[in-house]
Amino acid sequence: FFSKITQPKNQATVIVYIASIVTACINLIHISDAASDAMLFFLNNNQLVKGIIYSASFFAGSWLFSFVFFRISFFIIGNLTPENEMDELIKNNKEIAWLHAVIIIGLTFVISPALSKIATSFIPYPKLPF
Repeated sequence: FFSKITQPKNQATVIVYIASIVTACINLIHISDAASDAMLFFLNNNQLVKGIIYSASFFAGSWLFSFVFFRISFFIIGNLTPENEMDELIKNNKEIAWLHAVIIIGLTFVISPALSKIATSFIPYPKLPF
């Protein structure tokens, strides 16, 4: 996706690129708790392969949601502004780039912890009697 909008590289595209990297890092930080919980649970039950599968799927899901957050930010900005975002980023419109960065990072801080809790709910912990 970035190869389309970074064909001349400028400050606006670099801002959006860095924001997408920050978003991916925030998602990975939050999902790492769920992945380590899954790995520890399955290691205690001598199921290493399941632990690896669960952890890998949590990390893959995190990268997928990072991409979804990125696309949602373009959808939101597209509805908030009359300009075409791609053209404006190519024209080095830093205000649009910062707006993208703020929206994508804001979405990530709000939604990423919830996604981590949802991921943890997929770990098949034993049911307690109380």
